[in-house]
Amino acid sequence: MGSDPGLGKISRLRDQDILPAHQRADWRSTLPKVDGRNYPAILNLPTLTPSMSLVILTLLVIGGFMLIWLKGQMAHSAVQTPLLPQDTPKVVSKFISPSETEALNLVKRALATRDPGKVGDCIHPGTQTPEEVVDFLKTTEDRDGRIDDLEWLRSMDIDGILIDGVLVYYTKNKEHSERLAMLIPDDMGIWKMDFGSFARICKPSWNELLAGRVNEAEVRIVVTPDSYYNGPFLKDSSWVCFAMLSPDLKKLLPEDESLLHGYCKAESPQAKAMARIFSEGAQINRVIVKIQRVEGGGPRQFEITRVLSREWVTPSKPFDEKF
Repeated sequence: MGSDPGLGKISRLRDQDILPAHQRADWRSTLPKVDGRNYPAILNLPTLTPSMSLVILTLLVIGGFMLIWLKGQMAHSAVQTPLLPQDTPKVVSKFISPSETEALNLVKRALATRDPGKVGDCIHPGTQTPEEVVDFLKTTEDRDGRIDDLEWLRSMDIDGILIDGVLVYYTKNKEHSERLAMLIPDDMGIWKMDFGSFARICKPSWNELLAGRVNEAEVRIVVTPDSYYNGPFLKDSSWVCFAMLSPDLKKLLPEDESLLHGYCKAESPQAKAMARIFSEGAQINRVIVKIQRVEGGGPRQFEITRVLSREWVTPSKPFDEKF
């Protein structure tokens, strides 16, 4: 993504025809289809007449509004899941999903956890220690604000991972934000909140990567196809471009610079993995990827070296190993 997408308040997911808990379905999304933006390069223009100038100015203004709109859609997608094809088969879960009441109560318990010794009761800590999990939860109000509401979402299966969702709404200084609590079962069928996806864990952190202290990181981002090619990524025959956004970037970068670009080498397993993700209809998706800086690239340009997951939950096997 070439320039920064503003983070607006997302649309809530609604679905009237909820299936029984033992049947898993896709999470429905209200996102519109979004085509990749073209970054206009106006080179060697002839002398412009007033009418031509007016036309070009009008197009640039329209393009600016379209860019702002796309930024908002990218931000909104951070806690929404794309609609899967209508012919996607329904899958009977290995473990029965929690009911709406059970899911909401589980998330409330998880978010209220302050004892490291009790983290494992309702939270999958992932790569974080119980102490790190508690430290994050303790600072939630300072970081995100107060919890306004919790909303239960439909269930889905992504690459064999059983996932249920609860959307958590926050308000701070009259600004609204959301986090997605993804619930997954352990080997015994006990459902717990996945901390990595809720906290949008990146390793190393965005701070370290953007400050130049490290050159590569594993990040949870939202992606959409894009067409910004320059620098070491100049040839669109050699690279596949994606706009990348994290809701956390708004706090770290200026408003017009929080949109990043990621590039997969053409015909690489990573490019094929991304093509598979976008083949299912949605133009904005959550992924976990590894990115690294390339010599000569801009400060917001990165090569995508691995596509680890097509969701913010870490699978047992990296997604791009299938290609």
